[in-house]
Amino acid sequence: MLISHQIQNKLMKHHQRLLQTVSSLLAVLLFTNGCMMTSELWKDRSFHPQSRPEMKLSASSERPLLLVEYTEQFEKTKHLRRRAFWLDLEDRYDAYSKPVFVDPGNFIGLASVPVLDVTRGTNSISTNGYVAVETPKQPGFDLWLNGKSVGRFALPNYVGDAPLNADTVAKTPLTLLADGAVVIVVVGVVALVVAGYLASEANN
Repeated sequence: MLISHQIQNKLMKHHQRLLQTVSSLLAVLLFTNGCMMTSELWKDRSFHPQSRPEMKLSASSERPLLLVEYTEQFEKTKHLRRRAFWLDLEDRYDAYSKPVFVDPGNFIGLASVPVLDVTRGTNSISTNGYVAVETPKQPGFDLWLNGKSVGRFALPNYVGDAPLNADTVAKTPLTLLADGAVVIVVVGVVALVVAGYLASEANN
């Protein structure tokens, strides 16, 4: 009975070591070797205004709202698109949150707001209605109403889903193949470890 109990303890220790070894291999191969290339390709990315965003501002006659139009860039790629959103001057504005984008073609009868170059300064600001002055360091504008400052507003800079473009679509099959290859390698390594363990057990 004592010998049988010792053998059982020995086998349990061997099985525990095998389990620990396999778990360690899986953790290293799956989480530190970059096998999730496809999810990395489609993960959230940075969107920001183009260096020359070509801003266009329009004011609503009913409420203190501005329709802000600009050119957005996806990270450092050539993926550009025109964006538009409503800026509520009575509500808190967060430039680092994705706004609700709209189609400016759906809104007619808005009053165009002059957007002055920063080099013109504030001396040329009209005292009648809205006027915007481009900000020098960060894409955005200083807004004035009837000669009085309303505030400074930066254009949106946020994190969102990667855009569906030709480059992303083209890379997806390659990353799927790479992910599949890593899974095959993981299964093969685990199989070799288990086979080696079983062979050593058979020799004992």
